[in-house]
Amino acid sequence: MRILALFASLLTAFAVIGCGGGGSGGGNKSGGGTNGVGGSLSIVQKEWKGAKLLGELPTDAKKPKAAIDGNGNAIVVWYQDYNFKRVVFAKRFTNKQWLSTERINDINYTAMYPDVACNSSGDTIVVWEQIINNAIHIYAREFNPQKGWSSAYLLEKAPNAYGLKIVMNGKGDAFVTWQRYGYIYAKEHIKYALGSSWGNTDTLDKNGKVENYSLAISDNGNAVAVWAEENSQGYNDIYAKVYTPNKGWHGITLLEKIDDKADRPVVAMDENGSAIALWHQLAAGNLNLYAKRYAPGVGWDSSSTLLEGDDGGVGYPRIVLNKKGDGVAIWLQLDTSANIDRVYAKRYIAGRGWDNKIVLISNDFNGNAGLAYVAMNNRGEAAVIWKQVADGGYHLYARRYTPSGGWEKSAVLLNSTTNEPIHAQIAINDRGDIITAWEEFDSDAGYRKVYANIYTDKE
Repeated sequence: MRILALFASLLTAFAVIGCGGGGSGGGNKSGGGTNGVGGSLSIVQKEWKGAKLLGELPTDAKKPKAAIDGNGNAIVVWYQDYNFKRVVFAKRFTNKQWLSTERINDINYTAMYPDVACNSSGDTIVVWEQIINNAIHIYAREFNPQKGWSSAYLLEKAPNAYGLKIVMNGKGDAFVTWQRYGYIYAKEHIKYALGSSWGNTDTLDKNGKVENYSLAISDNGNAVAVWAEENSQGYNDIYAKVYTPNKGWHGITLLEKIDDKADRPVVAMDENGSAIALWHQLAAGNLNLYAKRYAPGVGWDSSSTLLEGDDGGVGYPRIVLNKKGDGVAIWLQLDTSANIDRVYAKRYIAGRGWDNKIVLISNDFNGNAGLAYVAMNNRGEAAVIWKQVADGGYHLYARRYTPSGGWEKSAVLLNSTTNEPIHAQIAINDRGDIITAWEEFDSDAGYRKVYANIYTDKE
């Protein structure tokens, strides 16, 4: 969706768009961010390995999610039509090669909308929606590098559930969240030295009018959820709720005080439980980007920070933070001079705040950009991927950031077709390895395909 079109629709009637992203979100610790953590530090030359077709069956493959551990082992999950049902598949990258595709769920039931997260050691959890007797149940399956895959198990009976997500910290603590009848639900996974266990299921909001949401978890076990919730006037407000291990989920906070339409909240956390939330909101006729910071023991800042806003319209923000608290925010913005959407980025520096400089990420092109995601590691390296109209078709590009060199001078092409990429994902680890995955419709074949491209050591 063009930002200009979004801006126009918000001026009249608030556009309700399904939750996602990113991040979920696209990331383990952040909104629309990274599912990769940990890893030993080394200086080696790396390269993009090229687009790899993951779903080999000649049927629709959809909604890929990706994660990467500290040693560069990656996993991509998706669902695909198979034997008159929908089945969740996984494909792992390890020892510099892609392994055989693995079926994750019971073949006798329809399963879809998987998500995946892992920690630095490679402990992995896959969750998905499975239909049994015409009702949705949430299932999970775990992978351990030494033990392999566990059996699939029922996590929650949740008829009419949607918006399933999982976030995980470096220790292996996690939260699985979903929506049902407009409410947000969360279930905690606690990692111990000799095992793990699941906690109770909690309801996060009170009114059951949530449009979309984001969740982040820190290494000390704290978590933050943010969401857009419809108010009595028919448009959305942005709320947040905090989790601490000693108190559980507590306190619902209204993050914005502008009496106008707000949407697309995302959140990220550092290792100590500090967080930053972003969202876009109409104010004085402009669609602006706002941020607000949370500090443990202090709470949320009293006022929001305006990151960007003009008559072109700003939307679809993403944010990531690393352990130290450094971060990167990205968003789409209409360039009114060229009438095209572009991708922009702004850095957050721990102890200093937001950098004054806004960087145009999609500066190599004069076509529309969209579908932007970002990931960041604890060395301060970051990577952005986005969809770009260029050379007569659609392409997926990446651009990396390093503390020593800044942003790469030119974008790198990730896919080898001109089909439109959708539902992209990105994750990065502390070695600088990156996994990207996306879905695209092959117009010649007549069905959707899932691809991945990995950035890792040169051979």
